[in-house]
Parts: sequence; C-alpha cells; structure tokens
Amino acid sequence: MNLNRDQAWKLLTEKMQNQNLRRHCLSVEVVMRALAKHFGGDEEKWGIVGLLSLLRKTLEITPNLWPIGCGNWAKRTPNY
Repeated sequence: MNLNRDQAWKLLTEKMQNQNLRRHCLSVEVVMRALAKHFGGDEEKWGIVGLLSLLRKTLEITPNLWPIGCGNWAKRTPNY
C-alpha cells in the first residue's frame, strides 16, 4: 500500500490531535526529505515516513508490528 503526501497528512490529522506533535512530524518530514536528497533517495517516500514518524505512538502499535499494524489500519479505513 502506498500513501501519497495528502493521504498521509489526512491520516495524521485524523489520528493525531496534539498540534505540537503534528508540528514535530512536519519538522521530521523536512529533515527526511533533506536526507533523501543528500543520499539520492525518493524525497516523497522519505518525507512521508518522517511525517508519519509518531503515528505509531498515537495508534499504540508496537515497533515490530508498525508496518503491519499501520497498513492493516489503513486498509480498513475508507479513502486510504
């Protein structure tokens, strides 16, 4: 499953109500995009990973289940 930036932002804002955490995620997105550019990675994908960096805590998914848990949640949710 692939999310674009708009879908990732929608997911984040629906599940994360704390404005300070949202701002932190936006900052991490900027850093991840810069790192992707530096290392020749996909800036869009790296940015989305940064944007959703704290979503695991919000959804209470353990680190080893993060890819599965978030993916399963998104599949069950319309418009993702």
